Amino acid sequence: MPPRVAHAEHCPPLDWAGFRARLTEAGYDPADLASTAVAARLLAGLWHDRAFLADHALAEVAADRDGPGSDGPMQTMLLGVGDGWYVRAALWPAPHDWLFARYGAAALQYGVIHDHNFSFLTLGYAGPGYSSDCWTRDPAATAGVTGEDGGLVPAGAMLLGDGEVRHYRAGIDVHSQRPPDRFSISINIVATHAGDAWRDQYRFDAEGRVADSLQRLGAGRLLQLAMAVDPDAATPLAQQVARDHPHPRMRLMAIEALATGGAGADIWHAAADDPDPLVRGEALRRAAA
Repeated sequence: MPPRVAHAEHCPPLDWAGFRARLTEAGYDPADLASTAVAARLLAGLWHDRAFLADHALAEVAADRDGPGSDGPMQTMLLGVGDGWYVRAALWPAPHDWLFARYGAAALQYGVIHDHNFSFLTLGYAGPGYSSDCWTRDPAATAGVTGEDGGLVPAGAMLLGDGEVRHYRAGIDVHSQRPPDRFSISINIVATHAGDAWRDQYRFDAEGRVADSLQRLGAGRLLQLAMAVDPDAATPLAQQVARDHPHPRMRLMAIEALATGGAGADIWHAAADDPDPLVRGEALRRAAA
């Protein structure tokens, strides 16, 4: 399970201003165990400030920052941004809460086996906390082809208890969350790195196989949209991206866009020569289908 790295009862109390100032000074480098330990203790100390989160939410309402209507639940709230990190609150409805009844378990990420393409620390701030089934994996051992064995190693179950801080490592820690008995809130320090957007994130099926990529490459989606709307104009750029882009997921998305425009089987057969195992494996799978 993700290791418990701090607990509020063992850490000096901090209010929001003090926490943010100390974290800005210390930073958070998830690759550095000492840095992670310091950030975890600061996050645990924030648990003692029982008013700051409600104050933040009320300030957002007073500022009328509610944007256009969303097609899904608002489950996270950004609290602050620093150099190499940001802090957010995550809401975890219980089965009897209206948010759960309206959107369902899957929309709230319950029962979804997944990893993350960023490292983060998470604090059980309010409520009994969600529970998780946990696994670990070696991200270098998986190409990411749909249906491939994800290499998940069972790591037991855990509860994000009130006042506990746990550490999730990008690409390594995998979990499937279960709803709490009562509405709960966690607070995260999320590490940000320029390469995180290019790191794959996966959903796995019940047998531990890669079911889908959860990576959001906006440029790839725009290219697919352009191919659907005006293939004549979009095809030259899609062909260039499919051939030359340094990131395999982006090449794959361009190939997908080209394949929807016609001659899909030929395009997938040609892509089977790609040097990357992700593109090559997906091309062989799609060509066979």
